[in-house]
Amino acid sequence: MSIDWKGGSSLAENINLRNSGKLEAAERPKRCWNCRECNCYWAHGSYSRHLEEGEVSADIAVPRWKCRHCGSTQSSPPSFAVPRCRYTIRVMGAGLDGYAGRLTSYRSEVVKLGETGPSPSQLFQWVKEVSRKASALLVEVQGMCLTAAEDECGLLKAEAASCPNSYKAVVPGKAEELDILAKLQSFAGVLFRGGVDFVFWCLSLRLLKDTGRQIFLGQVVRLSAPQRAKPRDSGVF
Repeated sequence: MSIDWKGGSSLAENINLRNSGKLEAAERPKRCWNCRECNCYWAHGSYSRHLEEGEVSADIAVPRWKCRHCGSTQSSPPSFAVPRCRYTIRVMGAGLDGYAGRLTSYRSEVVKLGETGPSPSQLFQWVKEVSRKASALLVEVQGMCLTAAEDECGLLKAEAASCPNSYKAVVPGKAEELDILAKLQSFAGVLFRGGVDFVFWCLSLRLLKDTGRQIFLGQVVRLSAPQRAKPRDSGVF
């Protein structure tokens, strides 16, 4: 899978770009994931994905590519699409952020995600999967904070972050995983000066699939550069 970074950071933005005629074509992958040949992909049609984001829903075309050497194929879904899920990363990120950052319940959070949003059990699964894999990415984000020489006071505050809902955990280790998820949220807030909405949604996507993490983090730094130059208020997840 090759992520399309030109399709906007949300379904709503993608629709606006499409309607205004400013939607750029997805970039052709440079290397085959199977045979490792370079510049070998031909256009191979597309398939339709139905996506929902709050009150917005639409069918989008996802381009496919075929290697002229080995015949393997891959697709280029937009950055806000979650594999095998009709809800976008914006919806997933809003639910994860709400549960990781404030005292609440799964039922209370899904009400905020729209009438056709995910069920409480779906949000529970998202929190479970992401918190279970948050530890490795937290180390990387902490390293990026140190490399960027972020404010020490902000880093200490982020290190002390914990999930207000961790006391509800009954499965061994779940409370610790929720606290790590809250720390990941806090360190991302420090690293990106509070402008972490798109960043955190995409981190969630990468966490779920464990693919291309280093490449992805490089893309995140590039995309967030304008935000770092103009700080925004914290707590904007």
